[in-house]
Amino acid sequence: MKINLLHYYYVSGQYVHMLSLIDELEAIFIHEKNDIRLLDTYNYVVILLSDIDRKTEYVYLSKIKELIKKKHYPNVKIGETHSNLGTAYYLMEDYEKALYHYQKMLEFYDEFFIMNYIYMADCQNRLNRKINIPRLSDTNLRKSPINLRVMYKYFTLPDTVPAFVKQNYIFKKVLPFLYDDEVIDIFRYEVSRLIELTSQYKQLHVFDMKIRENKANIS
Repeated sequence: MKINLLHYYYVSGQYVHMLSLIDELEAIFIHEKNDIRLLDTYNYVVILLSDIDRKTEYVYLSKIKELIKKKHYPNVKIGETHSNLGTAYYLMEDYEKALYHYQKMLEFYDEFFIMNYIYMADCQNRLNRKINIPRLSDTNLRKSPINLRVMYKYFTLPDTVPAFVKQNYIFKKVLPFLYDDEVIDIFRYEVSRLIELTSQYKQLHVFDMKIRENKANIS
């Protein structure tokens, strides 16, 4: 299908062809009155555009919001869309809007995406709000990779846990799994907050050294 070409154009850097195909698909689905495929296309496009063309991404974000206002979609599709909008705004570092859409996602969607909950917690952190994310059962947790499990569990630690204990948790359980820049940034920010309480300022240097080791091991 033509929509699969979007990913090919994206990974091969053929952005002019990608944007042209986006316009073509949009015209097709509008003509066919295929609102589901149109929304799916918009949802996919905003993620593809997140590191290419921020101005155009905003255009499609507006189109998504207008579409879900005007058309009737199943709750699961609305939930997926709010999840996608949350991630789009999260990647823009617009934590207020990201958190809004993640919270709206929970109103429509029964499925869980553990990474979204980690992003939610980070949004709340950045906005200096109390961490409040859905609690997953042990059964659901076991469905997720161990790296995401330990990251998620960190953000469910009680407020009564001392800062140095949280810091140790990150260094012992989370840090070995930090390779991706997005989650590195999440936990570097958290370590920076914690050392203001523990006064163990050298630990940030230790954190950065371990990250370099992690990246060297996968290069």
